[in-house]
Amino acid sequence: MKHYSMCTADYLDSLNIPFVKDGKTKTEYLNIESAFDIETTSTIYNGEKSAFMYVWMFGIGYGKDVFYGRTWEEFLDLCDLLASYFDLDENKRLITYVHNLGYEFQFMRKFFNWEGVFSINVRKPIKALCDMGIEFRCSYIL
Repeated sequence: MKHYSMCTADYLDSLNIPFVKDGKTKTEYLNIESAFDIETTSTIYNGEKSAFMYVWMFGIGYGKDVFYGRTWEEFLDLCDLLASYFDLDENKRLITYVHNLGYEFQFMRKFFNWEGVFSINVRKPIKALCDMGIEFRCSYIL
């Protein structure tokens, strides 16, 4: 595992990732696997229960490095790097799988600007597209 700051343009160059087009729409997708996970805990502080994320991991490419960080700001920095390097937007996307997105989404929802969220029920999103062109999908439901 490597700290997120080690994910550089040189590292992304080495992946040599092409885009593939969706035959039905004009959307293009990066042709690489990626996944995101967080670890959380809860505590009682001043008599009130609160929960927070204390580490995140992001993997890109089978058999490649997994990057980690401790804060949401660090994860947003990594997302910004990916979005700018690959020129991601609503029509050029990186699909990132999250196991049990419904749970993790409750922690991450306030840190992103969402273009669209598709849910099967309250707090059960199947996919969520942020304005950085990263589409988070629930591997558990899918």
